Amino acid sequence: MGCVLRIPTCICIGLVLIAALGCGGAGDCGPVGVSVSPNTAAADHSTAPPGNQQKFVAFNSFPVKQGCPAITAAMLNNVTWSTSDPSDVSISNTQGPTYGVATCINAVSGSVTITATQPQQDGGTFTGAASLTCK
Repeated sequence: MGCVLRIPTCICIGLVLIAALGCGGAGDCGPVGVSVSPNTAAADHSTAPPGNQQKFVAFNSFPVKQGCPAITAAMLNNVTWSTSDPSDVSISNTQGPTYGVATCINAVSGSVTITATQPQQDGGTFTGAASLTCK
């Protein structure tokens, strides 16, 4: 009689675990990229700081799908910031209040791409981008 009761108990425990983890496991709910905010910005190179600067922040992006919890992403402090035009726009990678602050050195025609690159444990990277216009 004891063996007969154990099988349904094991089946119930197994079903609870499957329901808790979802099909595919919890790995499918992890970060899928990086978002940069603000998405677009402008600054005036001819003014003194902070008028010639723009602060950018990066967040992880998470999938929105059934079985994944709603996740509010925190600001990332492990991205490397870069600019597509380093001669006209600089961006700080120094931890602290200047981290992610872009400075317009010269006016540019069009916009400059600001990129945040986050290393992943598997050796890959996530990147996110925004645009900055320097007047």
